[in-house]
Amino acid sequence: NVLLTVQIQNVMPHSVFLDVVSFDPAAGFISVDLNTTTEGCSVFGKDDIFSPHTNRQYLFHITPQIPVHQSGAGTRAVSVSVGKMDIVWRGRFGERGRIQTGQLKAVIPPPHELQVTLSESPGIVQLERQFPISITLSNNTNREMRLRYQLERQPGAGTLWCGITNETLQELGPQECLDITLNLLPILPGIQAIGNVIFIDMLNNQKRYPILKLGSVFVSHDSTKPHPHLINSPNTSITVQTNV
Repeated sequence: NVLLTVQIQNVMPHSVFLDVVSFDPAAGFISVDLNTTTEGCSVFGKDDIFSPHTNRQYLFHITPQIPVHQSGAGTRAVSVSVGKMDIVWRGRFGERGRIQTGQLKAVIPPPHELQVTLSESPGIVQLERQFPISITLSNNTNREMRLRYQLERQPGAGTLWCGITNETLQELGPQECLDITLNLLPILPGIQAIGNVIFIDMLNNQKRYPILKLGSVFVSHDSTKPHPHLINSPNTSITVQTNV
C-alpha cells in the first residue's frame, strides 16, 4: 500500500478555480481518492476556489492489484512506477492551465520472512462490543515454520484480546499462507491500534516475530465516522509538491 501526498500552492496574486486534481494510476495499480467525505462531497467545500498564496494537501491511497513481490520482484527492495498526477485549473478570465507530472516512483521494501497481514477487519466498531479480525500469515522463506502466537496488551491500549491468548498453529510450509481469526473487545473510543502480537517459530530456535501494529479500527459510541480508507495505514508514502 502507498499513500500519495500532494501539496499544491497557489503562487499567483489572484484566485483560481481547480477543475481537476486527479491521480492516474499506472497499469497494475488501483487508486482511491481520499479528498471526499463519505457523502461524496469535496473536503475543500462545494466551490473549488483556490485563494492566492494558500496551500492544499491532497491524499490518494494506491494499492497494487498483484503484490509487487509476487509479480517477480524477488526478495529485494524495488522501485516501481505507481502513476502520475494531473492538475487543471482556470484563471479569473477563464484561461486554462495544466500541470501533469511524470511517472511517480515508490520504493517497495523486501518482504519479511514472516509476513503478517490484517486481511479482514471492520473499519468501524461499537464501544464494548466484541469483533473479529482475520490475519494472514505468509511464510516467505524456503523452510517450514511451526508458529505459536502470544497476544499481549500494551498499557493504555484501547482494545483487549479475547479468547485464547497463547496457541500453537499448524505447520506452515515454504511460500505458504495460513489464515487465523482473533477477537478483540474495544474499551476506549476513537481510532485504536490493533497489534501487540508475537509469533514464535518453534522449528527454528524459537525465533520471535513481534508485531507491534497490524492496523487500526475506529471505535464509536455515536454517529461520528472517519473516512474508511484512512483507518489502515499504508506501508509506503510519497510526497509531491507543486506550484500553480
